[in-house]
Amino acid sequence: MSNGTAQRPHAPRRAMRPEIESLRALAVLLVIAFHLWPERLTGGFVGVDVFFVISGFLITAHLVRELDDAGSISLPRFWARRIRRLFPAALLVLMVSLIAVVVLWPATRWLSNLAEFWASLGLVQNWYLAANAVDYFAAEGESPFQHYWSLSVEEQFYLVWPILIVIVAVLAARRRDGGLPRRELTALAAAVIMISLAYSIASALLVPGGTYFSTFSHAWEFAAGALLALLWPRLERGLAVTGASPARATLIGGAALLTGTAMIVVSAIVLTGTTAFPGWIALIPVTGTLLVIAVGPLLNQGVPGRLANLAPIVWIGGISYSAYLWHWPLIVFAPDVLDRQLTTPDRLVILVLTLGLAWATKRWVEDPVRFGRIARGSRRTYALAAVMAATAIVISLVPFGIASTEKQTAADAVASVVDDVVAGDSPCLGAPAMLDPAAACPNLHQLDDRIVTATPWLEQLEQGLRPSGDVWQTAWSECPSASSGALNPCTFTSGPDAPTIAIVGDSHAFQWAHAVLPIAQREGWNVVISWMAGCALHEPGRVWTGDDDINGSSACDPWRRSALADIASSDDYDLIITSSFSRKFASNGVPETQEEIADAFRSALDTMSSGGAPVLVMAASPLPGENVPRCLEQTAASPSPCSTPRGQALLPDPLAAGARTLGDTAVTLFDVTDALCDSDTCHSVVGGLPAYSDRHHLSRLFLLTLSASVEEPIAQLLTDAG
Repeated sequence: MSNGTAQRPHAPRRAMRPEIESLRALAVLLVIAFHLWPERLTGGFVGVDVFFVISGFLITAHLVRELDDAGSISLPRFWARRIRRLFPAALLVLMVSLIAVVVLWPATRWLSNLAEFWASLGLVQNWYLAANAVDYFAAEGESPFQHYWSLSVEEQFYLVWPILIVIVAVLAARRRDGGLPRRELTALAAAVIMISLAYSIASALLVPGGTYFSTFSHAWEFAAGALLALLWPRLERGLAVTGASPARATLIGGAALLTGTAMIVVSAIVLTGTTAFPGWIALIPVTGTLLVIAVGPLLNQGVPGRLANLAPIVWIGGISYSAYLWHWPLIVFAPDVLDRQLTTPDRLVILVLTLGLAWATKRWVEDPVRFGRIARGSRRTYALAAVMAATAIVISLVPFGIASTEKQTAADAVASVVDDVVAGDSPCLGAPAMLDPAAACPNLHQLDDRIVTATPWLEQLEQGLRPSGDVWQTAWSECPSASSGALNPCTFTSGPDAPTIAIVGDSHAFQWAHAVLPIAQREGWNVVISWMAGCALHEPGRVWTGDDDINGSSACDPWRRSALADIASSDDYDLIITSSFSRKFASNGVPETQEEIADAFRSALDTMSSGGAPVLVMAASPLPGENVPRCLEQTAASPSPCSTPRGQALLPDPLAAGARTLGDTAVTLFDVTDALCDSDTCHSVVGGLPAYSDRHHLSRLFLLTLSASVEEPIAQLLTDAG
């Protein structure tokens, strides 16, 4: 391809453009303000999208200029420049944040944060967060590395986009001699915009959450900046004509600057975390950014030019990259350092610290590596980056090894308890210790020594317990909550002629699968589980304050109707087991009386029993009033840790009340209160075991110890029904 001539219009040169520095300053301040005051600047996250458009414009302008001047693009040299520009500061903040994680947080939090550290270092943090369904719009973050998702998206763009440009240039060169393939590249950018924007709109509406982190959702924003760079010669000629009149240029430039800036700022004020983003609504801040960049040459005259050239704004724009890197770890760690929630003065101090650290990082890290001799040349850059990355990985393996060892030690301790529970040789472990007075167990409500050593890991270990073979694990890992009106049942089959038990309700019904499935596996019963998190199974259409707090009545009621209709019309079930988190209605200030709420549950139970199968109602368990595993971390060695007065724990249970007053012999009530409470106190530790996995769900290990108590009524009801 030809090298071009002096007369050919070029892409915009990389001279410092004040309007772009001003855009960077605005973008980073919006993001920082959003993270510091999320309840006030609810849409400040659009600052990231402004950065994406700027990157697409500048990178494409550089690549096209190199292609025009040299006739080719050196990909190794381009990527080396990107490494020198971005990697040193990013690695510095990563390492400082990792050290803070190890110093300030317990080992129980190291492993998840190390996973994000490696994902950030590997430039796949956005995909990691998407895969783990992380809520970017949560007011508080658990990870100091979460904000690296946008850097990952940018680097993925820097990796793929130059390759696409080279491919298009090579294909275009085969068809004609010489000349920059601007038309083909413009078509490429336009195609990316159309495809990515369509994907972004559809996915933001249909599968929100992880969609926000997807590179495919944001690719069109980079491509929009790229399209502007490719159209720049034509735009430049048009602006040159307009620029013949300084007054007119000042008027047009000022209007465009104000309009574009307003589009960005209004988006930051109006949008919220519930907005389907980045769907079509992202066109507003993206268009505003393009508008400001496009009129840049007109801003050298008059008031607009002076505004864009204000020294403080340009200075913030120059340190915006490091400011973005530093602000989030400071926000995440500040409450631990201060040992309190952040106040307004605290947040202002964080803002000042962010700018100070950003300036120091640019002065002593970014610029020396970018412009000095330390990484001059592509080979030296790659070698230095490889050594630095390898060093970071090796260092990170130290806390990984410590945390993994501690967790494995805790897991081994819990496994030995599980083995004893499964063997059934220890009548003083779990529920039997409370239910059988003849056992006369000592230290009835004191944690087993093996559990004491594992308390920091109880919440994590709870998710992986497998005391009864694959069926135990399958029940939790492969039986997800329904998310719509469809039942989405999980079926565990022993044989076509075996009795079939249906477990139906919310998560409090689902938890009883841990007591039932081991028995069903041993006795050869079939089990069908239909559950929906947050949806108490009462009569549809009865919605109270505090009800449906996870999925909302619009999702719960269709599921309730489907579940009740299935039970009432099917002759496949030999027994129905149901439960609900019904005590929550007594603790959330609902306007209905307890009798009205009980009537809604009574109506649902009447519908269930109309199908002909007996119904076993598992009464709601007492409420401990706090997150038990976390409480046990602080009080593990106490004689009766995390216990609650009986009167506070036994709030009204309208589900049990509905079952008692139904007057239907086909409905049987199983009450777990005696396994947890004595005459004065309800206990969170029973028979050496933690009875709860959180604030209200029973732990899997404790439920396993209830299997023998549950087996008797189940077997009797199946016999009577048979």
